[in-house]
Amino acid sequence: MNSASRFFFVLFILLFLSSCIEPKTPEEAARRFWTAMQKQDPDSAQKLAIDGSAKKLLSTLQPQSFQLGPTETNGNQASIRTTLFKANGTETQEILLTTVLFYHNDTWRVSIKQTEGSLLPGALRKLMRNLEEISNSIGHTLGTSLHESSGQK
Repeated sequence: MNSASRFFFVLFILLFLSSCIEPKTPEEAARRFWTAMQKQDPDSAQKLAIDGSAKKLLSTLQPQSFQLGPTETNGNQASIRTTLFKANGTETQEILLTTVLFYHNDTWRVSIKQTEGSLLPGALRKLMRNLEEISNSIGHTLGTSLHESSGQK
């Protein structure tokens, strides 16, 4: 085996071993889980879960990308605000949810059931955010209109 072949063999082994190492943080576990889902690989995602069906969740959500928000940890449970992005025709749809993880057998694992259960509150948060934006827009328009009308008198 020449030195170039040996180098690539060692590199391959290192990459393989690093992919087998269990996630040390909830963020790392969530990132690996959603990356597998993004790559349409429910089998890899299932290995990072403690319950539920990654295949079913993938068929429901079909994320093309994701963004992890702040993490809240309470003992052996963690919650990460997560935004998934999904193509919807020519537009991109945002899906807000909470990735719920548990520290199980010395590693962090995603609870698919609890993560899936957070979808409705995520939809409600999005609705509330949209209503707040509309309210702010109406308030700004009314304020501008009142200011202009008071200046004309």
